[in-house]
Amino acid sequence: MYFVLHTQYYPPEMGAPQARLSDLAHRLKLLGHEVQVLTAMPNYPHGRIFAGYKGGYKKEVRDGILVRRAMIVPSNRSCMLHRLISYLSFCLSSLLVGVLRIDKPDIIITESPPLFLAITGWLLAKIHGARFIMNVSDLWPDSAKHIGVLEEGSLGYRIMRRLAHFFYRRAWLVTGQSREIIEAITRQVPEARTYHLSNGVDPENFSPKCKNEDIRKRYLQDGELGLVYAGLHGLFQGLEQIVSLAEHMRGQKVRFLFFGDGPEKDRLIKTSVERRLENVDFYPALPHREMPAILASMDVAVIPLKSKIVGAVPSKIYEAMASGIPVLLVAEGEARDIIEKSNSGLAASPGDFPSLSQAVNRLVADAGLRKTLGRAGREAVIDTYNRREIAQQYAAELQRRFGPAQAHNLTAHPIKPIASRGSTIQRVEGKLAYASRGYTILRSTNGGGNWEEDGVVAVSGWKKFAAPSPILSRILRARVFGVWPLSSGARISLVAGMIVRAKPQSPVYECVFRFPPGVRALNLCVTPDRKFFFGEYLLNLQRSAPVRVYSSKDDGIHWEIAYTFPEKSICHIHRVVHDPYDDSILVCTGDRDREVAIFRTTDEFRTLQPLVGGGQEYRTTSLIPRPDYLVYGTDNPGGQNFIMALDRRTNRVERLQEIPGPVLYGGCAGEQVAFATMIEKRHHEITVWAGHGMAFRQVAYFAAAKSNWLWREMAGYSTVILPDGAGRSGSLYCTPVGTAEYDGTPLKIEI
Repeated sequence: MYFVLHTQYYPPEMGAPQARLSDLAHRLKLLGHEVQVLTAMPNYPHGRIFAGYKGGYKKEVRDGILVRRAMIVPSNRSCMLHRLISYLSFCLSSLLVGVLRIDKPDIIITESPPLFLAITGWLLAKIHGARFIMNVSDLWPDSAKHIGVLEEGSLGYRIMRRLAHFFYRRAWLVTGQSREIIEAITRQVPEARTYHLSNGVDPENFSPKCKNEDIRKRYLQDGELGLVYAGLHGLFQGLEQIVSLAEHMRGQKVRFLFFGDGPEKDRLIKTSVERRLENVDFYPALPHREMPAILASMDVAVIPLKSKIVGAVPSKIYEAMASGIPVLLVAEGEARDIIEKSNSGLAASPGDFPSLSQAVNRLVADAGLRKTLGRAGREAVIDTYNRREIAQQYAAELQRRFGPAQAHNLTAHPIKPIASRGSTIQRVEGKLAYASRGYTILRSTNGGGNWEEDGVVAVSGWKKFAAPSPILSRILRARVFGVWPLSSGARISLVAGMIVRAKPQSPVYECVFRFPPGVRALNLCVTPDRKFFFGEYLLNLQRSAPVRVYSSKDDGIHWEIAYTFPEKSICHIHRVVHDPYDDSILVCTGDRDREVAIFRTTDEFRTLQPLVGGGQEYRTTSLIPRPDYLVYGTDNPGGQNFIMALDRRTNRVERLQEIPGPVLYGGCAGEQVAFATMIEKRHHEITVWAGHGMAFRQVAYFAAAKSNWLWREMAGYSTVILPDGAGRSGSLYCTPVGTAEYDGTPLKIEI
């Protein structure tokens, strides 16, 4: 895959996001992916452009990664207006560079904060047809509220919160560096697709082996213990707590060392001088390559936060743990959970100075405790927070969601066209297959190797005119939607506006039932004793029209109403299915939560009992009965979709597989069940999934054809049509529709 990493912060700047993002870019490249970085001219944290980086655009290769830099108005002031100007300047300049200099990527990963950068990332993804990932390392505007920069309910807070929610909904994926961030996003925007991209550390780089006695001699006096803070001296960190702690430890053989820069550094130095603290030293930020030796040579890593900030997990925690030294943490939430569960340090709440002083006294007094905590932290990093493994898992997850690694081709399994473009596979039973081309129905007796004409649907007027054109037939739905052969030799077909039937040996399909205006059926259900059923599918926005199930008991010749749903109880019927395992009929309804249900009848609709319902997780057009479960893909256009299993005995529903879009079609390939996602609203890809039992895997990916929203509304959503029937073992027959390749071409995929 081809990634563009879009961030305001990147080396040669020093800091946690710079180190984390450059490491991610490097590891994605090592895994065989193409990676470019779109970033700002380096200026952080001093607010001055680094030497050698003047101008509006610069291209360089850094550690083997192509880096494109855009102009920024630098600022390190605390004033929100100056920061806003800086943020927006890079938003605009990176948009321009991204449009003019970046080739079409597969995935754009935009780092937030700054939150405003998501505007540019999303626009670039739209322009390039890429997938947009919003990587949230700080939960804005909530973090700004916690430290007092923004007040909840203020205009600025409301604008930023709505902006964040806008992008959470529209991102292909939202990643967060802490579980608290992911949980907060999910609470705020339940339909957001999320992934926990944990921060971590390279345990081969940060290690107890980096300890250096010369470093201890350089920074510490004889017998002193070194308590180190290395990082940004900013608003969030609450470093004044550590200055107060140093004052508390005055006179003891303990030295506090501050490495780094930031807007609060001058004030901290001034405070230390005013209090005449001789046990506090401030040093400039050191290159990241020097920090492993600094940390490993100290005795305790001090890591504070000013207040409880949801989702805040300082990366310094992992570096200290990997270095084998204990952590003295001033924080609440997930950061504290990590330290306490791994037994890698001691923690106090922000503002709780008695607990903080008690914790530092314990660490200073007990060398055995320091050693035990340091060893436990190192073990936790190796087991859980190794960046190499985190990157591998992330890349594998993106590959699963995006599709197979062969860039833009489409499937990880052998694929073979089996009929000419403009045809659609309608039914497969072993080697017997039916397809359609316009209103001509084709038949194959060797699994699609050869085709012959089975018959022609008798139509006239605009339908006859539109049928030969793939474009018009899609827009006007002037085509065949299914073929059902009977043991008598007759064949039934569902076409636009009517049900047609061909008598045994007859090549002509004639109308036997015409749908009322505004009504159609999404499928026909046939039982072993040749009874037919279908449910009405209609717009019915006001829920004022009756919704009925029709049946035919004479080989589809005559039709009558079998059941009418209570007034305003449902919008329409998505699918009617025969269940061969208990000889019942299943009915799937929609669309709103209270209208969504799966019903069962065992007496041909004299009674109808609900199995499950009341939510989008039961909404489906693709129900497939299996011996122990009813398996289906959800059709939830506004939220996350899944392949689900409904237990026959308990009526309990289980999620089998998360999938990247709603499902319109389900089908079979012998004992395997398959589902195809479609592009609708916020979904951006077409995937095909197959499985046996309870385990499913992605077997194909199709890029959507370039089209605008008007075309999608007129011609229908892009998807893959899976035919009815039991299928053929090992072979999945399908017809992509509205795809960049193989559009309207019947395919056979070996699975």
